Amino acid sequence: MALAGILLNMYVVLRLYKFARLEPNRFEHGCGLPLLVMAITDVLTLVGVVVFDFLGFVIVDEYLYHNAILQNIFCK
Repeated sequence: MALAGILLNMYVVLRLYKFARLEPNRFEHGCGLPLLVMAITDVLTLVGVVVFDFLGFVIVDEYLYHNAILQNIFCK
């Protein structure tokens, strides 16, 4: 779901960037600028969530693997 959110928010960022180039006055004085900031922060947050989940799985798996080896050594 996070990957879909990243892709959709990137689409919003690109559309708002295009809107900012075509009509800069409406973009700055309307709701375009806050929406752009919100979409960018959403992308950064979702990327952080994906990276944290990926690293969490790698670190936990590595910890459990080493823990299982130590248990085999000391429990015999």
